[in-house]
Amino acid sequence: MIELPDRPLRVRPPGTGLGSQASTLVFGLFIALGAALLVIPPALDLVTDFGIPESAQRVAGARVDGSCSVHAAVLTRCDATLVAPGLGGPERRRKVDYFFVDLHAGSYSVAVMADPAQPALLTTDLALDKRWNRVITLATLGPFFLGLALFALFVTRQQLSGNRATVRALSNQLLRPVLLRMDSYDVGRWLVSPTGAGQSGAPRAWSVPGSARPIVMDPARRLVLGVTARSGAVAMPLDRELRWIGLDPTERRRALGQFSPDQLGGWLGALGSVSSDGEQRRLGKLVRGMAITAIVSACVAGGAAAVAFGPRDSGDGALVELVRGDEGPASGAVRLKGERQLALAAKTVSSGPGAATLEVWLPMTAPGWRPDQPVTWIVKDGRYGIGQERVGTSSGTVMQEPLPPRARTELARHRVVLAAEVRVLDAPAPPEAPLYWPAVAVLVVAGAVAMGVGIAALILALRRRRMRAILD
Repeated sequence: MIELPDRPLRVRPPGTGLGSQASTLVFGLFIALGAALLVIPPALDLVTDFGIPESAQRVAGARVDGSCSVHAAVLTRCDATLVAPGLGGPERRRKVDYFFVDLHAGSYSVAVMADPAQPALLTTDLALDKRWNRVITLATLGPFFLGLALFALFVTRQQLSGNRATVRALSNQLLRPVLLRMDSYDVGRWLVSPTGAGQSGAPRAWSVPGSARPIVMDPARRLVLGVTARSGAVAMPLDRELRWIGLDPTERRRALGQFSPDQLGGWLGALGSVSSDGEQRRLGKLVRGMAITAIVSACVAGGAAAVAFGPRDSGDGALVELVRGDEGPASGAVRLKGERQLALAAKTVSSGPGAATLEVWLPMTAPGWRPDQPVTWIVKDGRYGIGQERVGTSSGTVMQEPLPPRARTELARHRVVLAAEVRVLDAPAPPEAPLYWPAVAVLVVAGAVAMGVGIAALILALRRRRMRAILD
C-alpha cells in the first residue's frame, strides 16, 4: 500500500488543531453564554419587579432608552435602560430585560414607574402589567434555554476530550497503513469504518478541510488509505497530499510516488455513487416534508396564541374612544377604549351582610394624559387590574350613582385630579375563557415542534447542498 518511515511520526489529525480546538471552545461557550443570558437577566428583573408594590407611581421627566422586538410572531422582548432625574444627585438608571408572549400590532406605550419608598428602583408600567405573563413565559422557555446551555458545555467538553485522546493515540508513534471503508463521503466530513484484521470499532466521522480528498485504493469496495498505531485503537484516513502525518518533503514525494493518478483523484467518483442522486432525492423529499410540518405547526401555534392571548373583552355597547378624555354618554352600555392608569388605581372595601368586597377604581384617560390633568372616566374594575394591558377596552354600563366618597378619597391620595363631572363605568370581570390553558399548552407544544423541525430541515437542506459539491 505505502511504505512509511521506520520512526515515530508526529500526527495532526484533521479537526484537532489549535485553531479547531479554540473555535470549538469559543463556539460552545458562546452558545452556553447566549442561552444563559436569555434566562438569567429576565429572571432577575422579574424577581425585582415582584418586589415593587402596586403603589408605584409614574416618574416625571423620566425616559426610556431602548426598544421592544417581536420574535416568532408572539414572543416580545424588551431591552432598555430607564433614566430618571436624580433626587438632588446624579441621574437614576436601571437596565431592564424581559420577555413575554403577546399578540400586539404597533408600538407599546411605556412609562417609567417607581415606588416612592424606593425611588432608585425604576421599572415600567408594561413590566408591571405583564408580570404573570412573564412568569409563565419564563417557566416555559427557561428550562429549554438552560438545558441548551448545559448541553452545549457537555458537547464541547466531549469534543475537546475526544480530540485530545485521538492525538495521544496516533502522534509520536510508529504508524502502519490500513484500509478503511468510506461509508459516507461529504465535503468536509468523511465517515469511515475499519476493515482489516486487528481493527475494531464503530464508524467514525472526521471533520476535514473542504479541499481535502482521500486516497482511493479500491473503488469497487470504497476502500481508502489510512494509518493507525500499533494498538489499532484509532484509524485515521489520509488525504491525497499526506498533510496530516509528519513527513519531511523528501519522504512525502517518495510516498506520493507510490500511488497512481486514479488513486489520487481519478476514482473519487466511486465514493459519491452511494450518496448522490438517490440520497439527494431522499433528502429533498424529507426536507420538504419537514418544512411543511414546521409551517403547519407554526400556524397551529399562532392560532393557539390568538385563542390564549387574543382580546376577549368585546362587550355589547357602543365603542367610545377617548381622545380628549371626556367623550362618551352619561348612561347606557359602553365599550370604553383608552389608557388604564393602573398605577393610580384606588382600592376600597365595601362591607355587606357577613362579607366584605374589594373594589378597584381605575382611572381611564386619553393617550398622552398627564398627571396634572383632570380625569373624567373612572372604571369600577371587576378584574382588579390583573392581567390587563395599559392600553385597552373596558366594557360595562355607566353607573347612575355618583363616585362614592371613599373612592374619591383614595383617588385623591394617589393625586388623581377628578373632573367636575365624573362618569363611572361598572366593568364586571368577564367569564374566564375555558380554552385558555389548553391553548397555552398547544402553543408551547406546537411552537417547540415548529422550532425543532424547522432547524432540522435547515440542517438537512445544508447537507443536501454540500452533497452537490462533493466532487470537483
